[in-house]
Amino acid sequence: MAIEWDLVKKWTLWHYEDLIKRISQVLEYPFVQEYYNHTMQKAEAYAAGLLTFGEFKHKEFLEKITASIRNLSESGVSNYIDLIESIQTKEQCEEFVKKTQIPFRDLIRFLNYILRWVLPFNAPLKEFLDKDNEDHMSSAKKLREIGIKNNLDLLEQVRNPFERHQISSQTGISESLLFVLVNMADISRIPYIRGKTVKIFCKARYDNLQKIADTNEESFVKALKEYLQTVGVKFSKSFIEPDGAIAQAKTLPSLVEQ
Repeated sequence: MAIEWDLVKKWTLWHYEDLIKRISQVLEYPFVQEYYNHTMQKAEAYAAGLLTFGEFKHKEFLEKITASIRNLSESGVSNYIDLIESIQTKEQCEEFVKKTQIPFRDLIRFLNYILRWVLPFNAPLKEFLDKDNEDHMSSAKKLREIGIKNNLDLLEQVRNPFERHQISSQTGISESLLFVLVNMADISRIPYIRGKTVKIFCKARYDNLQKIADTNEESFVKALKEYLQTVGVKFSKSFIEPDGAIAQAKTLPSLVEQ
């Protein structure tokens, strides 16, 4: 069975070792292990939640991912960590493909899916801050000093009121700002949503994940259009997929205590 190593960077933007490293780094977070290390049975239902919305334009992709999940399950893979530990190196990957007979292309497509669709994507704090706000910038420095450098660190350490109170007492950062930042980090768990779009959602009064999950497409689009109009930007579904954001917000595990 052919092993096309050049295909990995073409499909994922990273060489194989870097792809595995990125996935492994996210899976090291305890909250990710608790909420995202899906069994293959859970993985199939979760994929359907992420990819079934609107005109179902991801139907073919979902079918391929579902087939891979079932093949992995039949090959004895129990969850995502089990899979990644089985293919840490190129040599292990080659052995895995040989043993399971899962096509290499299917495996790489699935790894890319885990990184980009399933796991929360690592984003630095600066993506969520107002660079012209001195309080924001000084707060970011204080957070970095105690090891909170990105959205995943926020979700690991600032999810509930007690944690926010503790961090506030330690750093002098207001609990209200910590609350804003962790909710922005929470929204960034929606696949392909990065800091710029998170800020747009918040400015449009959708400032936490539950509000997005609870809305409907008409109301969401109306609010987004109204905000974007105030800054001279035209709303485009090629830029923001509101139906996808809503479906995915409903699918994501609940993490932040309001």
